Amino acid sequence: MSVLNIPNVARFLSIVTLAAMMALAIFVAYTFVDTSLAQAMIERHAPDLAQPTEPVTLRIMMAVGLIAIAIQLYVLNAARALFNLYSSGIYLSEENGRAITQIGSGLIALPLARFVLEPIWSILLSLGTDDIDVSISISSSGIGLVLGGLLMLMIGQSMFEATRVRQENEAFV
Repeated sequence: MSVLNIPNVARFLSIVTLAAMMALAIFVAYTFVDTSLAQAMIERHAPDLAQPTEPVTLRIMMAVGLIAIAIQLYVLNAARALFNLYSSGIYLSEENGRAITQIGSGLIALPLARFVLEPIWSILLSLGTDDIDVSISISSSGIGLVLGGLLMLMIGQSMFEATRVRQENEAFV
């Protein structure tokens, strides 16, 4: 017997995920208006490049960064869809497998996107200086996301296979 009431917990998590998606969208939209937030993030994450940056450059950087935001929203939306299935009592279906596979794909895509975006951001930050800097890095959190994404892809594919076997067994009986 399960200690957790899975449908109720999943319903709550679906609401939290939707709220996170809305908060992320509002934050990004506000950052386009008030670029001081973007400047503060640069000063925090890239202190060696923390010279004041023109608002137009910050907006270009944010526009390029929308790729990563779109991937994050994709993952959150897939998680929300999975939570909605669980809240409806659907634990083994092709839709579950699809949502889990989408989460995995997004988790793999996010660090790959950041690997491509970081050099673009560093070039944009160094425009107008004597030297153009290009920064490339691989983070341990990115490696963790890729591994977690691969695991989710495997679980999603297992869900598809389990659904196929269940349907085959139901047809036999």
